[in-house]
Amino acid sequence: MTWNAELAYFVTPKSGPMRPMVTLRDANRVLLDDLPARYRHRPHWHRVGRLMLAAAARGASRVDLMLATDALLLALEVEGWMNWQPPVNQAKNQAPATLIALPLPDSQLPLPIAA
Repeated sequence: MTWNAELAYFVTPKSGPMRPMVTLRDANRVLLDDLPARYRHRPHWHRVGRLMLAAAARGASRVDLMLATDALLLALEVEGWMNWQPPVNQAKNQAPATLIALPLPDSQLPLPIAA
């Protein structure tokens, strides 16, 4: 099995429990060590595992690596880990953002449209 092959592209989640991944071995470690147990039974993570195993077993062909990497990225997007989110405890301690509407000076008011 070829676990040292590089993924089709580097994958760096912006949030969530996972570290950046460069090789099949990195992705394998992430699935085994970083992915919480309650997530492992979701169908998109099963698909990632099957495709990674197939890529490693077949000698890491370019097509297999692309399929495994795309499935990994899709699973991360499904979980929402490719979007940056503030840490939960920080979000609880901060007051919600408030928008304040300030009146515009007369010179910046929109001009009326002539009918």
